[in-house]
Parts: sequence; C-alpha cells; structure tokens
Amino acid sequence: MLMDSPDRPTPGLVRWCTHPTVVIPALVVLLALGVWLSVRFGTENLSALPDQVARTISNEIRLPRALCAVIVGLDLAVAGVLLQAVMRNPLAAPNIIGVTAGAGLAATIVLVLLPSVTATLPDDHILRTNSGIILPAGAFIGAL
Repeated sequence: MLMDSPDRPTPGLVRWCTHPTVVIPALVVLLALGVWLSVRFGTENLSALPDQVARTISNEIRLPRALCAVIVGLDLAVAGVLLQAVMRNPLAAPNIIGVTAGAGLAATIVLVLLPSVTATLPDDHILRTNSGIILPAGAFIGAL
C-alpha cells in the first residue's frame, strides 16, 4: 500500500470529498433522508389507510420516534466528544474509566437481588418487570 509522504500533496478529489463544507451538508441530507424513510415506511402501509389514520400514525407515532432517535444519537455523540476531550485521548471509551463495568455490575446486582424484593407486587407493576424503572436506574447509578 502506497502511503502519502508529507511533501506529496493530497489528490484533489480526496481533499474535496473530505472538506467540511461537503461532508457536513451530505451528512445532514442523509440524516433527513433517514428520518423521512422511517416516518414514511413501516410495517403498516399508510396508503391503504384513511387519510386521518395515516396522518395520526405518521405524526403521533413515527415522527416522534424518529426525532427521539436523532436526539439520542446527537446526545451520544456529544457524550463521546466530551469524554475524549476530558481524557485528552482521541480513542477514549467508557470502559477506560470504568463506566461500562460499573453499570454492568449494578445491573447484575439488581437482577440478582430485586426479584425477591418485588415478588409480592402484581405482575403488571412497573417495578416487577425488568424493563421497568429499576434495572435502568440501577445501571445508571452504577455507571456514575
């Protein structure tokens, strides 16, 4: 594989394709396309439904879910950048400072200890199910 030397200029096409004025708008367009596709297409064919039902599904179920996914992705990106900036390490990851291990340990403790505590609760109670609030809260506290 031929490596570019410092005195050899980067080819014009590579320099143009990696310039921020090209990359950022291209990523924004891809993000908008992904949101549009996730709102427009799904398991239910919206064109076969009445207009009001299709609009309700689109505006009240699919669009908020797609926008929430975009916001969560942006938050994760910002968290990664902040972690790398604080550690002054471009390869920093949550496992370097023990976030992953702490969250995993706390989640395991919750799974092992709390089923006996919540056994007297009704089956549909939010604290009874593992997908309720206890397991994510325990993992979050362990990650701190």
